[in-house]
Amino acid sequence: VFGMINFIICVPTLISYAAIVFRVRDFDPEMPSLTKLFFLSSSVHQLIFSLVSSLPFAVGQVQDVGLLFLSQIATHTFYLATTAGHAYPEVLATVLVACAGATAITGALVWLVGFLRLSGYVQLLPLPVVGGYLGYIGYFCLAAGASLGTGLTIE
Repeated sequence: VFGMINFIICVPTLISYAAIVFRVRDFDPEMPSLTKLFFLSSSVHQLIFSLVSSLPFAVGQVQDVGLLFLSQIATHTFYLATTAGHAYPEVLATVLVACAGATAITGALVWLVGFLRLSGYVQLLPLPVVGGYLGYIGYFCLAAGASLGTGLTIE
């Protein structure tokens, strides 16, 4: 049952997440492959959760919090590489390596915080800081959804 619910929720979510991260129109010809990459990434994530987590119902997939950063990394790397005069295949490879590297570094740091039992220090973040961050994530997701729905660029 959990697997079917996970499947029904995750499939449309991953398709839209790929469109949000790779929002530069030059990526459009590669969107089917990039979407499959998101599915692969989510499958690996779920496999790790299933094997390691003590929670039998844990769902592992790309989250909306990471979209904000991955989208900016992909867009900024794309513009830097094209401005430098690199060919499209090199630009695409550079964007993918930048996103994978950022994801790997983030995962390693989150693991390190857990391993060193430093997660209690997160409580020291002021509530307005956390609220502002979550509010911006909400705005980003709303703007990205409106942009996908209308075809307009919303910054």
